[in-house]
Amino acid sequence: MDGINAIVEHILKEARERAAVLQTSAAEQVAEIKRQTDATCEEITKQSALKADLAAEAIINRAKSQAAMEHRRALLEARQLLIDQAISAALDHLVKLDPLAKSELYQSLIESLGAQDGLITANEQDHALVAQLLKKISGRFELNTVVGSFAGGLLLQRGKVVDNLTFDLLIRNQRPHLAALAASILFPDVD
Repeated sequence: MDGINAIVEHILKEARERAAVLQTSAAEQVAEIKRQTDATCEEITKQSALKADLAAEAIINRAKSQAAMEHRRALLEARQLLIDQAISAALDHLVKLDPLAKSELYQSLIESLGAQDGLITANEQDHALVAQLLKKISGRFELNTVVGSFAGGLLLQRGKVVDNLTFDLLIRNQRPHLAALAASILFPDVD
């Protein structure tokens, strides 16, 4: 029986040695897997941090861009308001011209049309001024007894054609040019 026990003992010894080898191999494999997993986790953490930094930078850049856009919009609105006020002041200045300058302006407007006759309508403030002007200029013009409801300027009717020479319309028609002129004066350093 000693022989059988020796064989069994030999088989068990080989089994233990193989188990130890397998256990060592398994431990090495587990260690390698853990090392690879730790490296993968570290890489994922780095990539996540990098993506978070890039996302944060993108958000900050968008916020800066939005703030700059809002600043430019507010600045443009303020400039437009100042330009509108300048054009409004120009209209007010035309309305308040001294009688001689206004009479010369009205004569110039009538002559620019090349008209020789027609019915002229003036506002209430300028009615007497235009009556005096019509005595000085050549042509067959009549002054409408009905006064116009406009700030200043004239309406010249020849048959069915009415030339609107009111200050409001003259300024409205020249608004792009006047706005550019006002901007160049008010904001000379801005393109």
